[in-house]
Amino acid sequence: MMEEERSSGVRNLQETPTWAVASICFFLILLSIIFECCMRHIVKWLRKHKKKALEEAVEKLKSELMLSGFISLILAALQGPISNIYVPIKYAKFMLPCPNNATTTVDKFRETHRTGGTSNYDKHSPHSATP
Repeated sequence: MMEEERSSGVRNLQETPTWAVASICFFLILLSIIFECCMRHIVKWLRKHKKKALEEAVEKLKSELMLSGFISLILAALQGPISNIYVPIKYAKFMLPCPNNATTTVDKFRETHRTGGTSNYDKHSPHSATP
């Protein structure tokens, strides 16, 4: 398993150098602080110019961003347990966007070019040799 990950070029967090992880964390924290300062200055400017509706909109935006960030954090932390939830086959096949036996356009294109046949695209293409 470990050899497969190394051959594919994927490195897990345990094999990543500490300085790289620390640098990324520092950058994300710095970005968050800069964003928070900008939001504070925007709210201060809106209060100074008596733009109450815009101030409320910025506050709502800030609260929504905090909520979506919290939800993202929870989903990232629980990614493993969530992916291990067992769903029975009869429910997994329910309400799919496409029927299971449907072939996509890409599949038809690959099949046509694999067999050497011509597709409707080839027949109507301006670059085709035959009219």
